[in-house]
Amino acid sequence: MISTLKIRVYPNLEQRNLFEKYFGYNRFCFNSFLELWNIMYENHEKPNYRKVRDKMKSIFKQLMTIEEYSWIKEFSSQIIDTSGEDVERGWKNFFNPAMLNRKPKFKSKKKQQNTFRLYRKNSSTFGLIDSRHIKLVKVAPAKTGGLKFKEKFVEDKINQGIIKTVTISKKAEKYFASITIEYKDTKLYQNENGKKIGIDLGLNDFAVFSNGYKVSNKYLPRLETLYTRVSVYQRILSRKKYTSNNYRKVRTKLQRTYLDIYNIQHDFLQKLTTNIIKDYQYIAIEGT
Repeated sequence: MISTLKIRVYPNLEQRNLFEKYFGYNRFCFNSFLELWNIMYENHEKPNYRKVRDKMKSIFKQLMTIEEYSWIKEFSSQIIDTSGEDVERGWKNFFNPAMLNRKPKFKSKKKQQNTFRLYRKNSSTFGLIDSRHIKLVKVAPAKTGGLKFKEKFVEDKINQGIIKTVTISKKAEKYFASITIEYKDTKLYQNENGKKIGIDLGLNDFAVFSNGYKVSNKYLPRLETLYTRVSVYQRILSRKKYTSNNYRKVRTKLQRTYLDIYNIQHDFLQKLTTNIIKDYQYIAIEGT
């Protein structure tokens, strides 16, 4: 069974600076991988992940001999692999009629998503240093104290399985780690009480159950306030000069507001769905 934990992490100044470099390097690898994929596709060479990755690593190996690109040596080679996986997924989604996705685009420095992903190579890639610190190879090794987190449940979750991937991301000047863990126990929780329920999504109420119970939109006033704040920040941001200090300050406020909206909605849905699964074995939901 695969499970993912998303936790907030607290990197020190040195780690934050390194993360910023990795965010940029991940964008550089993605764009390079996509450019090579596009060239091979236009030349009818039938590109695939392994073929493009091998060619990419060969090119990067040559680039590292040039002084202008010697900085590539500082980064983990895993970033080429994981950014290539993202490109491959984008192309597969583009050709999948059910996905209705556009052709993969190059990542913009202005609009880029600050994220990078590492995967498990061996037992020394990831691991807990203590109950509040986790080691990540080349990014937050044990000799530097590892990467700090505060959630109490993380230690038990990690000790019960094996870490497969760790994705570091940044939103609203806050850093997060999405940890994918593989467990040996493949049995999922299954409610066997035989209870049945039908759920209809509504407008006045978020959901109406077949037994008459209604789930109200209790967070709607709070969300309306936040969306109003979003509109205000967007207008202010449109009048600021890009890359200026005032632009960055307003953008951070806007990102924090979006993060508040996401947290409220995510928390509400997680608690609701968890309670439904605990109480009922058979669940029917309206179709589109």
